[in-house]
Amino acid sequence: MPFWRSYAHLIWTTKGRQPWITPKFEPQLYAHMVDSVAKIGCYVYAVNGMPDHVHSVLAIPPKR
Repeated sequence: MPFWRSYAHLIWTTKGRQPWITPKFEPQLYAHMVDSVAKIGCYVYAVNGMPDHVHSVLAIPPKR
């Protein structure tokens, strides 16, 4: 089994940096992000953010 390690720190912002990410909406947004990334074969290590942006750290495996 080959060894690989490739991490990415991605940042998404809301349109116009508007504070649309509320505490009520955050858990649903983060769960959706983790599920979407897992569907394409990546691994999420952290997701967190502020009302106008979200940070995530994930591993992107190489394609064969």
